[in-house]
Amino acid sequence: MKTQKFYIEGMTCSACSGGIERSLRRKDFIDSIEVNLVNKTALVVFDENKGNLESIFNLIEKLGYAPHLQYASDEHQTTIQLLKEKKFEAVERKIISPLVRVCLALAIMFIMLYVSMVGMFFPALLPSAFDSFSVNITVQIIATCLIMLLGWRFYVKGFKSLYCKNPNMDSLIAISTIAAFIYSVYLLAENFSAHHLYFESIAVILALVMLGKTVEERAKEDSHDTLSALLAQQPKEAILINGNEERKILVDFIKVGDRLKILPGDCIPVDGVLAEGEGYLNESMLTGEVMPVYKKQGDKIFAGSLSTHTSFIMKVTDDSAHSTLQGIVKLIEQAAASKTKMTRIADKVASIFVPSVIVIAFIAGIFWTFYENFSFGFEIFIAVLVISCPCALGLATPMAVMIGSTLAHKKGLFFRNVGLMEKLQDIDCVVFDKTGTLTYNSLEVVEIVPFNNNHADNILQIAASIEQGSEHLIAHAIINEAQKKNLHLLNAQKFHTFAGYGISAFIDEKEYFVGNEDFFTKNAEPLRDERGLITVFVGTKDTILGLIFLEDRVKNRAKEIFDFFKSRHIQSLIVSGDRKESVQRVAHIVGVKDFIAHAKPKDKLDLINKLKSQNKTVMMVGDGINDVAALEASDVSVSFSNASDINYQSAGMIICNEAIDSIVYAMELSKAIVRNIKQNLFWAFCYNVMAIPIACGILYSYGIFLNPMLSALAMSLSSLSVVLNAQTLRKFKYKMAD
Repeated sequence: MKTQKFYIEGMTCSACSGGIERSLRRKDFIDSIEVNLVNKTALVVFDENKGNLESIFNLIEKLGYAPHLQYASDEHQTTIQLLKEKKFEAVERKIISPLVRVCLALAIMFIMLYVSMVGMFFPALLPSAFDSFSVNITVQIIATCLIMLLGWRFYVKGFKSLYCKNPNMDSLIAISTIAAFIYSVYLLAENFSAHHLYFESIAVILALVMLGKTVEERAKEDSHDTLSALLAQQPKEAILINGNEERKILVDFIKVGDRLKILPGDCIPVDGVLAEGEGYLNESMLTGEVMPVYKKQGDKIFAGSLSTHTSFIMKVTDDSAHSTLQGIVKLIEQAAASKTKMTRIADKVASIFVPSVIVIAFIAGIFWTFYENFSFGFEIFIAVLVISCPCALGLATPMAVMIGSTLAHKKGLFFRNVGLMEKLQDIDCVVFDKTGTLTYNSLEVVEIVPFNNNHADNILQIAASIEQGSEHLIAHAIINEAQKKNLHLLNAQKFHTFAGYGISAFIDEKEYFVGNEDFFTKNAEPLRDERGLITVFVGTKDTILGLIFLEDRVKNRAKEIFDFFKSRHIQSLIVSGDRKESVQRVAHIVGVKDFIAHAKPKDKLDLINKLKSQNKTVMMVGDGINDVAALEASDVSVSFSNASDINYQSAGMIICNEAIDSIVYAMELSKAIVRNIKQNLFWAFCYNVMAIPIACGILYSYGIFLNPMLSALAMSLSSLSVVLNAQTLRKFKYKMAD
């Protein structure tokens, strides 16, 4: 199975995205398809042996939409898109921008209202030329044709979708306005002096719908600001160093191993390591922290970071397609493309909504034709079609998720899917790993105790030589200490890792072991440290050569986090592979009674499964290295991650900084997002439940009637209400009490 993301232009409502999903799901080679209305993206999983991307694109194009692979803001996208379009559309796109189109439509609408309505009620205000009915009606017909030409996409896409049995908002607008135009022309043919015509209604409907869609599109673009800002941080070109020669190349052509020159103020184009020089980098795009980070030779640097003051040389370790920046973009897009349970219900409603509305409109029109007259029944028919736009249903979730993702990203948080936001509301048990989670993502060697006439530096040299290449915090601390003392690392071979215990390797054909006391059960018992420090044993198969003591500092606000969980009646546990004394020290500091020490990866997994068997909704918080199985088994997985790991993390939520209170921020933010989605869906459903019966004339006996023009206004306002409500999320702020 292959997973492919691409973009789709031309979607206007949830019926569009839902129609594409339903059409593709009917194909046997499609495993799954998720279409996002706001992002204009699709994520499809398909069998390469039975179908390909070209056949998928052909299916989508038959529905009246334009699929493409490149991001819509790409400067090359317009050119590529124009090659696919018909000549008329290409020329029109160059001449008339969306803003110009909607301004022209509004101008024509006001002219139509002036000529028709003012002429009807205040004839003295019209120029004398318009006293002639033939002149007046000719102007109305020409203006109507012009505004229908401006809205030609409604007709092409609407009737195409209708033909493909996937009617959408465009179909409703197309049917109603074409019917009104044909009926008005028919009345003129029957009686040239007829006054009850619908030309001005057509103008108002099209102009207001265009205005609403333009505002809506602008809001979508604003909600897309995270992706836009991130992608803008990746430069198009970079300076490649080849011997003594320097030349600019496109970022897409950068290869692993290339050496690039970074100038002050430049954005890092790809991931790599600092090869020559030193300086400060702004990594706020990743961690949310605006303070520059000092980088020296050998340190990792990440795409999207900003060089503040100095020039340096970097060596490329990942190409542009696999950079940390692209990993972040994928996380945000993946979250936006995912759907909640509520959204899936809304999608099912939207799939039958437009066909049902067309049927209801016909029934209501026929009823009022017999009860009143054909003209009144026809107005009811148009009003029902126009007022019943399903746009609001499609915007409810993705608008809120995109804005919420923007707020999360500014704090260095990344949600993998929106379903996790729902689950966070139901958490009643939290399991914390200790090292790198409750404690800072670094350790310090505080003491080395040698045995049997060994020297402390020898013990450190052996341990660092065996730990080289490991990404564990303990390994980093030991290697850093060896570097501080300028110790030469020995040639270690035949490495073997024992999960939950440690590591072994051969040095000068002699096997050494570095790990916890379980590696040396027979001799380790008398050597226990009662201070709660992390103890690393170094020795051979039969002999302990020495001990290395490391200290991990508990993160700021860790105790407040557990107080928060306690106030919410959420059970909290600490589970760690460290010794009891070390875990107990941290548990005492943060105020937790329940903890488990000496836990192997399987023990952590068993604990999660045990808690879930007790019908608890469990959140596991770990460092993503030794806790993979437990993280995957939990209902909500949270990982404190280094930037270099972001492409390989599978946790539902990733925190790219050491701020432990980010967990509480994420919980409160997700609550606000889910609440906003519920509000959006409620108003979208409530609007249609109330508006459609009123448009059908249920309150006509009380003098309440929605003509087609008022229906067009109400329809535009319904979508805007969802858009504006989603914008209220931007005001979200949460800070834990001190």
